Amino acid sequence: MLTIQEVNTRRDKRKFFEFPVRLYKNNPWFVPTLISEEMRDFNPLKNAAFEYASCKMFLAYREGKIVGRIAAILNNAYNYKMNGYCSKKCV
Repeated sequence: MLTIQEVNTRRDKRKFFEFPVRLYKNNPWFVPTLISEEMRDFNPLKNAAFEYASCKMFLAYREGKIVGRIAAILNNAYNYKMNGYCSKKCV
């Protein structure tokens, strides 16, 4: 069974950012990102985008093993700007 858990702890964040490296370790075409840079990009204290956006990260587990990850990013500034320009279908 697949379970989804929100990333809340520092340890979970490390798992979130290291997952692609483990997943694609045997793929000769995979070029890993620098984990420290990716962690900085998702740090609200170091990324100015978090002044107007928010983010939640999730890990997917199957039988206790991480099998996927996803980040949900909400850009409030864009949504506020587009609310006046979009029809109700866009919002």
